[in-house]
Amino acid sequence: MKVILTKEVIGTGVPGEVVEVSDGFARNYLFPRNLAAEASTQNLKTNERRKEKYKNQEAAKQAAAEETKAKLEAATIVIKVDVGEEGKLYGSVTTKEIAEEIFAKLGLEIDKRKILLNKTIKEAGDIAVPVKLHKEVEAILKIQVAPKHVRPIEPA
Repeated sequence: MKVILTKEVIGTGVPGEVVEVSDGFARNYLFPRNLAAEASTQNLKTNERRKEKYKNQEAAKQAAAEETKAKLEAATIVIKVDVGEEGKLYGSVTTKEIAEEIFAKLGLEIDKRKILLNKTIKEAGDIAVPVKLHKEVEAILKIQVAPKHVRPIEPA
């Protein structure tokens, strides 16, 4: 029996895909759980329209991500932090702080989980940080960690 998957079924396919499955699997598992619809001519036409709409939405999201990438790569984000005498930070710079600084400086709302820090930032200086904006678009953000003021090390 041919069915159109409405949700991902591991080992069978992804949403929108037309697959051939056994009658029992379709009737007893896929249809009751709303994981698939019968591949009638009407459902196939609806599926094609849904695929076209999804493709257009993805193209629009990718174009928006490319635009955001251009803005991010053109800017340098300066983060002021407290630093000890040797240039070491008290604590570290987090993705949340980077996202807040991007919003404050550029007005772009970037999810902190999309900022990909390879290692923690514990020293002042310039760092290039990748930002995953879309599954096919990744920007390299220039961050400058600058000392707010130097605190002397207190004797123990």
